Amino acid sequence: MRIVMPEVLREGYRFQDWTSNWMMQTLGLEDMHPFGPRSLWYNHIYPPLEDAIRYVLSFPETSAGLGPDGLQVDFRLYVLYAVCFGIVNALIFIWVRNLTKNSWWALATTFVWAISPGYVMTMTLLDPSPLSMLSISLTFFFLFYFLKYRNLAYATAFFAALLLASTARSVTQPHVLLVVVIALIAFWFIAKKRSWILMAVNIVLVGLMFVIPVKQFLLYNTLDTTSFAGYHRAGMLWIDPRTVPAVETPQYIVDNALVFSSRYNTQETIKDNYRLTKAANEFIIHHPLEAVQRLGKSLGVTVPELLRPSSMYTQNYMVERMPWRSAFDWLFSGWRYLVILFGAAAVIIYTRGKSGSLALIRKYGW
Repeated sequence: MRIVMPEVLREGYRFQDWTSNWMMQTLGLEDMHPFGPRSLWYNHIYPPLEDAIRYVLSFPETSAGLGPDGLQVDFRLYVLYAVCFGIVNALIFIWVRNLTKNSWWALATTFVWAISPGYVMTMTLLDPSPLSMLSISLTFFFLFYFLKYRNLAYATAFFAALLLASTARSVTQPHVLLVVVIALIAFWFIAKKRSWILMAVNIVLVGLMFVIPVKQFLLYNTLDTTSFAGYHRAGMLWIDPRTVPAVETPQYIVDNALVFSSRYNTQETIKDNYRLTKAANEFIIHHPLEAVQRLGKSLGVTVPELLRPSSMYTQNYMVERMPWRSAFDWLFSGWRYLVILFGAAAVIIYTRGKSGSLALIRKYGW
């Protein structure tokens, strides 16, 4: 695209309108470098992996005494994301080949996956999406391998991939951490060969997943790993943020938020998160039935969004010019998407029978 049609790309190189330096989830490079790596510790708007990588990718210029070059950082991010794209494709090939015992099925599936407009859009976003796509894909891949082969080393890889995912996306919420701790204990008992060394490593990996939530709690009195969570929680309950009165934010939260400010990483965001989280939690406690009704109303927004073509989630100049986009968007959305899912389930149940399907659920479903 950059060689053949540079005129359709933003500034001749970007597949989207926004640079990595001006995304809602990222810090400004010009703010990070004078402050140093500690900016990652005081980053409360999002987990820090994307910003840590951008910080490192700016070293060629900053080590030469120059200011960070956002253009060069974007170029280097695209190279990194191309590698992520290739690794995920390789995972799909290995995974499908393992399931079907057929390399041709695996190659065909990987090809269809690799040219999917929604997937290409995701992997060319200059935000944490490619990193989370890779890390979460690895997470489920190793989880599948552990449950199939019961080798504790695959469980270790699973916890390592989940730890990586927790630094790229807001996945380590309290209920998720509870499930992970249960899995840590359960995996020990269902492993075929147990190793205290691997178990010790697994405990350390799970423990590290608590670092960001605990840091958020100590600095900002929230277990959420993004300070946009207050908006999310209030929004799901249909609470208009403008109707929520101001509350007194504990001074230590404001002081910590003032240590490092950049883009949305500000005391205003932290105050909003504190105010809206408090309002949402109080609403759930005092109006539980209405809260459930409002969450049901939110599903009326979320489910249609889930069934919308993923290539339309955000604008992408390359995806917009894919001649096969309309066919993919039609097939993998709406009722067709549901037919594919239920059809796949029906084929599995039909070919394996009742007992075989129950065995599958016992092995993987829990």
